[in-house]
Amino acid sequence: MAKKSKKASDYRDWSPADLATLKREFKKCDSVLDLAGRLKRSPGAVRQKAFALGLTRRGPVKKVVQNAAPKKAAVKAKAKAAKPKRSAPKRLTEKEVRTIADGPKKAARPRKSRAKPKPEAPAVPLPTTPEAGSV
Repeated sequence: MAKKSKKASDYRDWSPADLATLKREFKKCDSVLDLAGRLKRSPGAVRQKAFALGLTRRGPVKKVVQNAAPKKAAVKAKAKAAKPKRSAPKRLTEKEVRTIADGPKKAARPRKSRAKPKPEAPAVPLPTTPEAGSV
């Protein structure tokens, strides 16, 4: 049987009492699961509301840039500053334009002969001399 989808009206709003309980006990509680049971809400809803209110269980949250060492960032900034600005493209001469339009020229290579090889001439039999005993 298909699961019935929930609508926005199916969710219960957070009352001021629920918010006060969340703010007071979020840092003290052992697990979000216990607090969710007391508030009669899902653990995900409790975590999401706590995040929206800026509550943390481990102290202030620091923004951490992953996979980027400070040295690499400094090197990239220097390299970016050192690059010269691009100038307008160079105008081509008429000869250069024709060369580009014709395409690259291929190196000359020896061509194979298309003529079929001539067959060797058949050996012509030599005329025979009459034998001495015949006539």
